[in-house]
Amino acid sequence: MKNFLDNFKKELKIKNKYFSSNFITFLKYFLSDKITDNKVFTDKLLVGTNMNIFNRVMSAKYLLNKKKVISFQHANYSSLIYDDPMNECGEFCFSTNYIVNTNIKYKKKYIISDLLAPKLIKTYVDKKIKRIENQITLNKFLYVPNSYNSFRRYGYYRDIDDKIYIDWQKKIIKSNDNIFFKKHIKSRFDYNIFSKKIYINGLMEEQLDKFDLFIFDVISQPFFSIAKTDKKILYLDINQRIIDKKAYKLIKNRAYVFKCNYLTTTPNEINRAISMALKFKIKNFHILKYC
Repeated sequence: MKNFLDNFKKELKIKNKYFSSNFITFLKYFLSDKITDNKVFTDKLLVGTNMNIFNRVMSAKYLLNKKKVISFQHANYSSLIYDDPMNECGEFCFSTNYIVNTNIKYKKKYIISDLLAPKLIKTYVDKKIKRIENQITLNKFLYVPNSYNSFRRYGYYRDIDDKIYIDWQKKIIKSNDNIFFKKHIKSRFDYNIFSKKIYINGLMEEQLDKFDLFIFDVISQPFFSIAKTDKKILYLDINQRIIDKKAYKLIKNRAYVFKCNYLTTTPNEINRAISMALKFKIKNFHILKYC
């Protein structure tokens, strides 16, 4: 391992002289050279996402002992929506069975080994559209951002430096006086960069009657919470995550999509996109096949 890391460091011209030792020290939190540490004491393991390294290590121990590992779709939508090897090689790996709530067929694209391709078991989920009755124009819009990363890194196309992301958020808030800010419910970092009066807390489902338009810049769980209703959606596509082409077409049928660059797009352009999103007529709800 040390030889590999030393060569890797040299090839990528990494200047930190402690790179190899730091990496190995980090790995020792999860790996052991004691055979007894690989023993398991149950016949099955029920585990959430194997994107989490702690879960991956536990799942690997069970698989090494030829035990069944049952993993679950950990959000209200399927990771198949992303064209991202990190999702396939993380979410669908290290399990014998994977429970999924989706009508989308799983096909291996990046995984080569059959060992890391679990049997998918589909379960029923009610996908009825929630109609919001007696809708009146409130002239209030809710921006629902991604979480801040701080020092954490998740992979290519997923990470935006917090300072750059905050500059982008300021453009969105500046674009219209009627935009409120919904904090990410699982965010571990909080900068409180705006006036307190625009911050909204609580569950997404509690906000349905309070806003005319919901603004997203990443397709994640909150997006699908609103997509299951007939509320208007503006998706500011800043290319933060690579979406499967078929899924992207379905998103464009459900929400108004404005493909933009978070470094160069102006507040005026965002405001025009808001106007277009308010006029947008939903073509269908087929994107819900992914949830």
